[in-house]
Order: sequence, then C-alpha cells, then structure tokens
Amino acid sequence: MNHRGPVRPSDSRRLYCLGCGYEVTHAPASTCPECGRPFDRTDRRTHGRCPRTGSRLRTLNLVFTIVLAVLAVSFLAETVILFIGWDPLVAFLLSLGTVPLMLVLVVMVLIPSLEAGPSTRVLAVLLPVAVVFTTWPVVPGAAGPFVNWPFRVSFLMHRSALEDMAAEHRDRGRTPPSTGVGVLRFIDARFIDPGNPGGSNLGFQITGGAWGGVHLVQTGTDATFVWWNTNWEIDLGDGWHLVQQD
Repeated sequence: MNHRGPVRPSDSRRLYCLGCGYEVTHAPASTCPECGRPFDRTDRRTHGRCPRTGSRLRTLNLVFTIVLAVLAVSFLAETVILFIGWDPLVAFLLSLGTVPLMLVLVVMVLIPSLEAGPSTRVLAVLLPVAVVFTTWPVVPGAAGPFVNWPFRVSFLMHRSALEDMAAEHRDRGRTPPSTGVGVLRFIDARFIDPGNPGGSNLGFQITGGAWGGVHLVQTGTDATFVWWNTNWEIDLGDGWHLVQQD
C-alpha cells in the first residue's frame, strides 16, 4: 500500500505573509509565525498569493510615501515663493515639474492593497489639487479673490507697515531704497511719475533688474493705470496691486 504525505494546497490556494513572505496557509493563528504580522484569511488585502507579494507591497508603499513627501515639499516651497512675493512663474514651473508625480499619486491611491488609511488617501488626492490651485494665478487673465492667496495673506499681515512706508515715501517726494517690511524684501522703490509724487503711482520692487520684475504698487489718487508694460496685474484692493513688469 502506498503511503502519501499530506497533500499541499495548490499554489492558487496558498497564503503568504505580506511582511516576510512566509507561507501562512496552515498557520494555527491569524498571525505570521515568522514575523508576527496579523492577517485575515477572508481578506485578500491582508495576505499574498506568492512569496514576493509582500516585497512588492513594501516597494509600493515606499514609492507612495516618497511621492507624497516630494509633493508636500514642493507645495510648501511654492507657497513660500508666493508668500514672499517672488515671481509666480517660478512657483508655476516648480509645480509643472511635479505633474507626473501628481498623476502617479492619484493612480496609487486607487490601489486597494496600498497600506494607507482613509485620511492619507484623501490627503494624497487633495495635495495635487492644492498645488494647482495655489499656482494657477500665472494663467493669463486669472482673477478672483483667491488669486495668489499666499501673497494676499502676506500682504494683509504687512498692510499697516506698508501703508506707513508708502506715506513716508510720498511725504519726502523721493524714493530712497527700501530694505523691506517683514518677510517682504524690496530691491528699490520708485515713483512712476517723479514730477507728481503725491498723486503718482509708487512701486516697491521685489524682483528683477533696472525696471522689470515683480512690483508691489500703490496707485495714486489720480492714477489712470497701474504700471508700465505689465505682463499681469493682481488687484489687492484699496489701490494696491501686485504686478510684473516686462
């Protein structure tokens, strides 16, 4: 009489630990005897069908974490760039470079086996939206109360000091170089019409060369325009504008 050993289940029925790849098909408890990772025989997301499933899952989780971290750092950098008044185009180009990562992140969120909780998955979806929403002011014709919101926040924080500095410049009738207010650093300050300092437009230059670059402009009482040769203008309210001069 032939004696046969215990019949092993087919490969399609074997279960493997996602943590270490150990076979847990006949494990007496719902934890891996090798590494102690818990699993549920009725939940395919908690175990694998081959020893390499765990390794693949760890790689997937690592890639997800790295992509999420890179996008978070990028979003923070873009917000800081806009907050201190630098050219929004810089922030836009930075966000444009992360578009492939945004797409990868959104696709990975849809993978059921990804070890990410509901809050993390929601964050992974909202982060690309926040990046796009923050940098969209460089789109020609963009308008609205939330355009370049980081700088609007910065402007409101420094509004009183900016008003005092502008009044001092107008009282003097000249524009000595200004170091800045708070986190806003200025290269120079100038009137667009030196012959009429009381009613002309006063611009505090944030970036650029002799004339071009980003300016924070306070328009005069009789102003008919904001600034010379601007590529874009953002109305901050009460006669203040953020502009980029060509």
